Amino acid sequence: MRTLLLAIVLTLTSFSSFANDSERITQLENQVNELKLRIQKLESFPPNASNQQKQVVANEGAKSIANWRKLNRGMSYNDVRGLLGEPLRIEGGGVAYWMYSNNGRVTFVMDALSSWNEPQ
Repeated sequence: MRTLLLAIVLTLTSFSSFANDSERITQLENQVNELKLRIQKLESFPPNASNQQKQVVANEGAKSIANWRKLNRGMSYNDVRGLLGEPLRIEGGGVAYWMYSNNGRVTFVMDALSSWNEPQ
C-alpha cells in the first residue's frame, strides 16, 4: 500500500513539474517573439540616418558658442545633436556624458539634457 501511495505522489509531482515547465517555456517563447519584433523595428531605421542628422547641425555645431547657448534643460539627444553635432566621445548609460572638443560637455539624465559646460 505504501508503495502504491508513493508511486501516486511521485506521478502527481511529475505532472505538476511538467505543467510548470510547459508554462515557463510558453512565457520564454513569448519573450523571444517580442524581442524579435523589437529588433526588426530597430533594424528598419534607414542605414544613413546618422548622415541625415549631421546635415541638420546648426552653424558649425559645437564650435559655435551661440549654439551652446541655445541649449535648454530637458532637450532630447536629437535636439542636442542637431545643435552641436556628434560628440567626440560618449560615456555612461542612465546618466550619459557627451564630450566635445575644448572640454565642452553635456550631461543627460534619463534621456533628457540635464547640464552642460561650454567649451573653453
